[in-house]
Amino acid sequence: VVRSVTVTRNLLPQIPLLDSSIASLQEQLLHARETAQVLSTQLESPGNKARWRRLEGKIPDKEELVAKINQLEERLADKK
Repeated sequence: VVRSVTVTRNLLPQIPLLDSSIASLQEQLLHARETAQVLSTQLESPGNKARWRRLEGKIPDKEELVAKINQLEERLADKK
């Protein structure tokens, strides 16, 4: 018991340092959470230009789409 009391008395001067350390760490944690929230919001935003890229190729016209549909329907009919 005497040892425990001695150790506790030796730690008393460090309590203000530990309190300031806790406060600093809590502030850093809050800042990191805010940064993570901002980054998450930016990642989910469709207006974020860094999130998307232009795809290669051309947009098919109506005749090409009809031809592709017919081709796929024929392939499907052949499988049945």
